[in-house]
Amino acid sequence: MRFLAVLLSCIPLFAAAQAYPARPIRMIVPLAVGGTGDVLATLHAAAVKSINKPAVRERLQQQGADLVGSTPGEFRKLIESEVVTWNRIARQIQARVD
Repeated sequence: MRFLAVLLSCIPLFAAAQAYPARPIRMIVPLAVGGTGDVLATLHAAAVKSINKPAVRERLQQQGADLVGSTPGEFRKLIESEVVTWNRIARQIQARVD
């Protein structure tokens, strides 16, 4: 019963909330332009542009490449997994940058 009373007392608040916001809201996003998402989107666009050239496509297929179209999100996952893989390998062989 107590729950029902609390719920019923909130009905005016729900009705008032319909008009919010009465003015535009400015959101500040703490991400810089040119961040990871922008870099990966640029890389993806450049890769797609190159692969779509007939000479490049033919040469890659002759070398055994399996060309698959993907979305920028799938491309990002691929790059992230490659970074993890190669970081692990570099640690295992104790590679150092001179």
